[in-house]
Amino acid sequence: MVIKLEVKGLRVNGVSAALHHKLAGGSEALISGTMLDADGEWIIQLNAEEDWDGPMEVRVTFSARG
Repeated sequence: MVIKLEVKGLRVNGVSAALHHKLAGGSEALISGTMLDADGEWIIQLNAEEDWDGPMEVRVTFSARG
């Protein structure tokens, strides 16, 4: 799974992404990583496992100025 974040008008740093398995009482992080900057587009590839099943959620977190 490739995740791409495109940001305009803000100075962004500390970008990370995580894939969460949604559970009845919340969620559990399955995989996460730091996204790499490519000229204003932040990109990461998260490799899923075959046995992951059910609802999933992608979370992107970052700090910004602007």
